[in-house]
Amino acid sequence: MRILLIHPPSPKIYQAFLPLGLAYIAGALLERRHEITVWDINAERPSRRAVLKRIRAEGGSYELVGISGLAGDYPYVAWLSKVFRKIHPRMKIVLGGYLASALPEVLMENLPIDFVVVGEGEETMVSLAEVLSRGADPSEVKGLCFRDASGRIGKTPPGSIIKDLDRLPLPPWDY
Repeated sequence: MRILLIHPPSPKIYQAFLPLGLAYIAGALLERRHEITVWDINAERPSRRAVLKRIRAEGGSYELVGISGLAGDYPYVAWLSKVFRKIHPRMKIVLGGYLASALPEVLMENLPIDFVVVGEGEETMVSLAEVLSRGADPSEVKGLCFRDASGRIGKTPPGSIIKDLDRLPLPPWDY
């Protein structure tokens, strides 16, 4: 599956860094042979016009877009999800990170998204990508808030906490 992972700009964080959680998710997806692109908007700081241009040009080549974020990133995360939905209406959109884990139902109710990863995302994102690749029901993925075919919001049981971090693939810092 072709997956785009996005780190949005943070109004309070001015230095370039890729969140460790997003980097580990990228590593986990690569290990399972998914094609990923990481777009660090926080580091690049493109204008919204440049972001729109890139979404129009490249966005349709992905099957899933994952947007991470902190609470203060909400306005940009909301804008991004609305832009992706408008330009690529069939694109599957998943939110993760601290913002998503804190307010999954609120995000599902107020944004045009398909999924929210609640808690640690490494195993949940891999499971979600594999379920979507098979065309299976996302309700079998633990740690997920989702919108079903009728538009109702569902929530699965929490995913397990990863106790042995050494079993995670290393982040692909070259992406």
